[in-house]
Amino acid sequence: MKSFNLAQALKHKNRLAGEIARAREIVQRENSRKESQAARADVHAVFDQCVAQSRELAAFKGAIAAANAGVCRVTAASTASSTSRLSCAASSRS
Repeated sequence: MKSFNLAQALKHKNRLAGEIARAREIVQRENSRKESQAARADVHAVFDQCVAQSRELAAFKGAIAAANAGVCRVTAASTASSTSRLSCAASSRS
């Protein structure tokens, strides 16, 4: 997998999420059209593309989480409501 800094990784993740949303809109639009209307897109190809991008996004999000595992850690807070808090150490890389 290509190496990214955090800003690039988040931008790529957001781009993938946007493409998946657009593909889902196309599938929904084409599945709800009348049979007498001409198809504007190949639903099967768009759906297969959506599935592939969803798998890529899941793997990418896992890679981001694994890369950040050393930076962020979840600790149980000793509060009355016993909630969990996320404590992240700020990295000062330039």
